[in-house]
Amino acid sequence: MVRALWNRLVHSRTLSPRPHLVSLRPRMRWDSRLSLEILEDRLALSTFLVINCTDNLTPCSLRYAIAQANLPGNDGSMVKITNQVAGPIVLTAGELHINASMTIENLSGADVEIRQDTADARVFHVAGARALDVAVTGLTGAVTIDGGSVDDTAAASWWTTRSTP
Repeated sequence: MVRALWNRLVHSRTLSPRPHLVSLRPRMRWDSRLSLEILEDRLALSTFLVINCTDNLTPCSLRYAIAQANLPGNDGSMVKITNQVAGPIVLTAGELHINASMTIENLSGADVEIRQDTADARVFHVAGARALDVAVTGLTGAVTIDGGSVDDTAAASWWTTRSTP
């Protein structure tokens, strides 16, 4: 008991002005060098939402979402048509170029029509070495391609599906 009291008095900071002189443990030295660590080498799939039926490059339009999904590093992205799309998506700025693998999915709860108004023009033009897998699906409503065609010059896997309730 006397030894415990003595150790408490000797190692107390309030009574001893220099506790490091009587300490039996060597002081730990902290290394303050900065370093970088490489994490996993994988990318998360991107999701681009379509909330309006305009045909321009403003955010949240179908043309903008496909353009973003075509960017390098976005292969396998999802383009989701939401329930805020109130009418048909009428293409007035030409065909939609698909240069990368992506899934265009209708989650609006109603049928969505993608209509081409330009004469002798395609709706989708699938081309490029990265466009290996393109799918147009309608989980909660159909996706109708009207007034044009789909050109698949990349020999991609082109899927159009509709699930029935």
